[in-house]
Amino acid sequence: MKRKVSSEIVLTLVLICVLTLEFNIQQAEAEGTYNVAAHVHPLLGETLAENNQKTQSITPAAPSEAQVGVRSGHWIKVNYTVTGAPSGTTVPTWMKVKFLSVEGTNVTARVTMHMPDGTEQGETKTVSVVGGGTLGSFSGFVIPANVATGDSVYIREYGNITIAGETTRIYAGERRTVVYASFLHARARYYWDKQTGVLVEASVSSGGMTVAVEATHTNLWGAAPFWMQWWFWATIAAGSIVLIGAVYLKKRKPRTTTSLPLEATDAITSARV
Repeated sequence: MKRKVSSEIVLTLVLICVLTLEFNIQQAEAEGTYNVAAHVHPLLGETLAENNQKTQSITPAAPSEAQVGVRSGHWIKVNYTVTGAPSGTTVPTWMKVKFLSVEGTNVTARVTMHMPDGTEQGETKTVSVVGGGTLGSFSGFVIPANVATGDSVYIREYGNITIAGETTRIYAGERRTVVYASFLHARARYYWDKQTGVLVEASVSSGGMTVAVEATHTNLWGAAPFWMQWWFWATIAAGSIVLIGAVYLKKRKPRTTTSLPLEATDAITSARV
């Protein structure tokens, strides 16, 4: 009996070690259900084969999917501000990113750069929201939606960046909740719209030159139709009150009877006769 208990303990420990190594190495790839077996040499004098193996079915949890906050047809326009640029440096005045399609965590976008001389340069590119790909001039233009303070996002060329905080700011005419991060020894600062994961403001300094962008127009969010605005219904309510008041006063106003002077009455009577 002691031998049987000892063999079960050894097999259980071996199984735990195997599973731990498996999931530490391949955690992101393990999906589905697997039969995992661990085997040891039979104990001296052990005659039961089932005491020399341990088999268990396991179903690893699928890795959590990053949330993509943009959809086909969404677009955003950002204006450029450049200071300290060397003479002759050409930088865009604005950039528009239109998202064409979304597949999993990959987004395909059309990027249009508007240059100071009025010409435009465009390209279509596919990037991953978890891969920190570059759109236009900025790596990490779109990240997973709804990241929070302390979360880590990957930006190509810069690596893993920790979200430093969350605040509210006005972009493209609406107050938005944004998350932000600083890196490159505080020479770069990014703000992303929390709900969509899209870059809405950034500033990067290098060699005495600072390039900044800020979102000015978008259809990712926008003012509600006028019939959903508070002022519209307030105007309707005020107008209704005035109208009801006017009708009420008109009904309460007594009728006035105009009496003719006595001379006029006699003249009318004489005329009839």
